[in-house]
Amino acid sequence: MERLIKKKVLPEIEKVVQPEQLGFLPQRSTIDCLVRLENQIKQGFRLGKETLAVFLDMTSAFDRVNIPTLMAKLKKLNISPQIVEWIGNFLTERKIEITLENHSSGFFSAPNNVGLPQGGVLSPLLFLVYCHDINLDTILGCKLYLYADDIAVAASSRDRGCLKASVQKALYYLENWTMENYMSFSTEKSVSVLFSRKNRTNVQHPIVSLAGVDIQHAEKFCYLGVLLDSKLLWTNHIDYLVGNLRSRANFLNAICLSKRGAPYSCVLKLIGATITSKLDYGSMFYREATKHNLQKLDSAFNQVLRRALGCLKTTPTPALYCELGVTSLQRRRNNLQARYFLKKMGSTNHIVYKECIATWNQDLQFRPRFSPTVYKYSCLMSNAGLPGLVPTPNIDDLSSRFNGI
Repeated sequence: MERLIKKKVLPEIEKVVQPEQLGFLPQRSTIDCLVRLENQIKQGFRLGKETLAVFLDMTSAFDRVNIPTLMAKLKKLNISPQIVEWIGNFLTERKIEITLENHSSGFFSAPNNVGLPQGGVLSPLLFLVYCHDINLDTILGCKLYLYADDIAVAASSRDRGCLKASVQKALYYLENWTMENYMSFSTEKSVSVLFSRKNRTNVQHPIVSLAGVDIQHAEKFCYLGVLLDSKLLWTNHIDYLVGNLRSRANFLNAICLSKRGAPYSCVLKLIGATITSKLDYGSMFYREATKHNLQKLDSAFNQVLRRALGCLKTTPTPALYCELGVTSLQRRRNNLQARYFLKKMGSTNHIVYKECIATWNQDLQFRPRFSPTVYKYSCLMSNAGLPGLVPTPNIDDLSSRFNGI
């Protein structure tokens, strides 16, 4: 029943959810959120600006949703009253039973006025409705980044006083929103990062506060699975990946090199599921890291392949790739970046297209190392004489070929 209700209400919820919210909806992902943030930071680098970002941690987000407040927001949408009533009954008239081996706690009523069921089909969409009225449009120069309950705000400026004022104003707004909606942020887990290419020796970091408590400052932060450092050099993230690869290499070594090792087809699936999937996520961002850092990643990856196949250290790398049917990490990064760019080129209503891609033609003259990720593939298209176009076959040429068959 939940799935039927979800299919019915999804179109209406998509209309009201703010474009900055990139979680739990089709054609939206964590990568989109990271692309937007990286775009703002690097645009600031190119214009000599610094970017102050605050990453907020919402305390027990799903468990603290106030049901009466949620129902009031649902009634304002163009959703059938019968469906809204069903959702209200579904959330408030719930019974829970805990069973452990042969022992049972018996049924008892869940809290009626607070909390969404964890793992429920409708819970993510209902949470989006609950948060859909968060809006920072009135705060000049400050952008909002949302992925479900992961919230970040960022502002760019040459003046640190303006940075602090813009971000602090956004935090005041979010603090008031949480009070009105019975939510709260964890000040201990919230972190601020100042992204800048400048030498900041003996320079005080802008201090912002939330609920009267100063937010701690850090030089790096793991946001949506990608480790961002204050200069976007990606050294910390690559070091994390290298360490992770080495631990997984030991895991593959135990499986593949035992007397009754896994079959060849299983080895390929294990590499795809545990190694390449980890390296692919976010690879389009750190592809512009220094050659030294990328070589560390290539070396660790090749070592994993040699262990999986039981090859010697002197085995040529091309032979490893050929035997396993994989490509180099550089080619994988280029391929993923090209696919992402072309996909967003066809989504002109998407916020990533409007903020990051629609203006890339006018920005190609800047230094490549300051260019956002989405511009890298754009430069390749421009050099090929295809500015602003997605490469497609010539229709007239194709039709003449088919007519000749």
